Amino acid sequence: MLKYKKVAVTGSLSSGKSTLCQILKTHGAYLVSADDISHQLLESHPGILKKVIQLLGKQVLHGSKIDRSIVAKIVFSDKEKLKKLEGILHPFIFEEIEKEYKKSKEEKQHTMFVAEVPLLFEANRQSEFDLTLLITANLDFAKKRYNQSDYDKRVQYQMSTSEKEELSDFIICNNGSKQDLEKKALQFLQICKNTQFQEKYIR
Repeated sequence: MLKYKKVAVTGSLSSGKSTLCQILKTHGAYLVSADDISHQLLESHPGILKKVIQLLGKQVLHGSKIDRSIVAKIVFSDKEKLKKLEGILHPFIFEEIEKEYKKSKEEKQHTMFVAEVPLLFEANRQSEFDLTLLITANLDFAKKRYNQSDYDKRVQYQMSTSEKEELSDFIICNNGSKQDLEKKALQFLQICKNTQFQEKYIR
């Protein structure tokens, strides 16, 4: 019987992580998103709310809720505050991912567990997954899908693509169409069924 694999999908800004994850979901994967979990925690976890206000000030509040756009504006202009915010959020995010993994494993209805984790390697959490899948995209291709000034500001706080490639188990380059990406996603699913893995670049 094939092992129910716990897979992390990661990549730089606008590389196509969410599109790839949705393709995997349509083929039976149980999908969670670290960003979605982070947003939920910021909205509903009183302990996190308190810590974020202590770190960034009451200016991040809109009524009684945290305004994520204000948070982003602050932390992506201050590397130290960004690291401290990640230090608050990451333990809770990965705890929730593990809870979802155990839940999905018990359900026995899915082909695999997939977590979309943009800062997987930056958080040094790759060992918590059976496989890591990195999706990359040409810089010009990625910038077209993102506000260029915001892209440059945010990407400087992430590992380089070459560093991520070294750490990844498998790599998909996403410079083509959605159909091309789906073809590569299906190749990855086929690889996961084999006990002996092929080369890390899925072409």
